[in-house]
Amino acid sequence: MVNQHKNLRKGLPQEDYESMDWGKAVKLYPELFSELAKWIAKEGYSPPFFNEEDGQIYAEWLNDHKCILENLRNLARFLDFEIIFMDRKPEIRAYVEQLFWQSHHLVAQGIGCGDHFVKVQNLTFTQLERLLMYRKMKRTLANKEEEVEEG
Repeated sequence: MVNQHKNLRKGLPQEDYESMDWGKAVKLYPELFSELAKWIAKEGYSPPFFNEEDGQIYAEWLNDHKCILENLRNLARFLDFEIIFMDRKPEIRAYVEQLFWQSHHLVAQGIGCGDHFVKVQNLTFTQLERLLMYRKMKRTLANKEEEVEEG
């Protein structure tokens, strides 16, 4: 999706947004605009980006090119943050584990290990494993998307 956004930005006419064919852009980058529609719904804009009946962009959006571009920029920033976050998850995991052991120094020494500690530790490690699996899944999907785009 990030690559689709970069390609779209390269193809945008400079300062002449009225000449942009948004319908063609939607067909070229369906995943990007699907995600944009979700983003716009989440932000609470009205009307939604796509008309549910025919799947076309609402005229209000087509008349406000700057708003479309601003939402695309915001979505791109969010996606960039997500990519950076996913790449840093192993470091975040190590840091969280370190904080856990530093804040529970008595537990690290084996003092007061009880059922509560075991439950907290298991919950923490389960959540960290889920984050790691999510990161691996996102990386696999991104690799598959790149293969499809190249192929």
